[in-house]
Amino acid sequence: MFVWGIDNMLVDFVGDHAGIEFLGFCSQAQVREIVGRAELQVVPSEWYEGLPMVVVEAFAFGTPVVASRIGSLDALVEEGKTGAKFVPRDANSLASTVNQLWSDKTLLSKQRKEAS
Repeated sequence: MFVWGIDNMLVDFVGDHAGIEFLGFCSQAQVREIVGRAELQVVPSEWYEGLPMVVVEAFAFGTPVVASRIGSLDALVEEGKTGAKFVPRDANSLASTVNQLWSDKTLLSKQRKEAS
């Protein structure tokens, strides 16, 4: 998992967990490459947003989105088609949703085609 836009508190909390790499600032080209090869993109927003570019960019590269069931995120992500949704502020719902999608590679592959 790649993480950018982080602060020291998150780095301290996660520590040296295997599989998580903190990238810090990334150029647009780097972000395109990372998002393009990601299996999925998680958007755990708790705020109402207009048109989140992170979702638009993910879809531009065929990356399914797992998003909070809130505001425009709820409208942008088509459940089972371009990604999956979870209950905002519910860590169990988020974990369950990600695990379900992550473990179904056939569905994930289908969603990559639908998202682009």
